[in-house]
Amino acid sequence: MDTRQNLSFKITFRNFKSSQSLLEYVEKRLAPIFKRFYDRDLTIHVTFSKRTLCFGEVNVHFPNFTLVASTEDKDFYQLVDKLKDIVREQLRRHKEKLLGR
Repeated sequence: MDTRQNLSFKITFRNFKSSQSLLEYVEKRLAPIFKRFYDRDLTIHVTFSKRTLCFGEVNVHFPNFTLVASTEDKDFYQLVDKLKDIVREQLRRHKEKLLGR
């Protein structure tokens, strides 16, 4: 049985051009969190848009649970760090809920 986890990132950019460095940064920052809390294959949908502020959203569908995190910031890299913190906290709370703590 193969126990390796396969993370797939689907990243959408709206109202601006994509950046390879931002794509790599998203995967670098978010992948360890999902590997820590979940051991199966996942598709992680990330959407970025830019108007007056930068907006970011992460959607992940788990069995019996959908994680949605969104926030705004002036800079996309700070935005990714904020999303990372939100996602980590939501996964921690969900895990505690499952364990009955």
